[in-house]
Amino acid sequence: MAQIAEVIGAEAMIGLSMDESYKDIRDFVEYMNGPVTTEWGKLRAEHGHPEPYSLKYLQVDNERVISRGYVECMKKFALAAWESDPGMHIVASLNFGPNRELYSRGTKEYDLSSEMFGWFIKNGKADKMVWDPHFSGDLIFGNHPGFSHWMGIDMQNELTKDYPGYKLTLCPMEENGSRCDWNRGLAHAHNWNTIQRYGNCFTMVGTAN
Repeated sequence: MAQIAEVIGAEAMIGLSMDESYKDIRDFVEYMNGPVTTEWGKLRAEHGHPEPYSLKYLQVDNERVISRGYVECMKKFALAAWESDPGMHIVASLNFGPNRELYSRGTKEYDLSSEMFGWFIKNGKADKMVWDPHFSGDLIFGNHPGFSHWMGIDMQNELTKDYPGYKLTLCPMEENGSRCDWNRGLAHAHNWNTIQRYGNCFTMVGTAN
């Protein structure tokens, strides 16, 4: 994947299981980005790629539900990755969905989200926490009343109230369509037009499925 991204000039985002050990996370990042003088950078060179891959985004599992365990896992990934590359972005794969009560201020989901972002801020790495909220590929999604909640914009705004001067990095990387037909194509175009109107909210947007 990293080699393909390198060839086409794309930004790679690689996800690892929550079950990965601290050491495996650290070693993986060293393999991807470490100099050839390190153990895993040397192995990468032996595999034919002496230059670092310069991976910037490491995702913690996929489409999980926020919990105390997930928050602690985000911290584990961050500390392990930063040992090998202090510039690594740690990506939370947590979906907001259409229910605007979920993740609203005062809920346990919101409290854990605020705590998680606050931890990155306290470590001087506010810009290294990234949220990847997957979104709908339905034709009506662009006009859905819960669009700003689903895409993480509401959470971004609320966290700025908790931590003035800081802004949550949003990178919605998956448009879930589950089909390939004209309606999906029209929905994608509609979504893309709507997302462009909120361009200042997102750092990077992708589509899949």
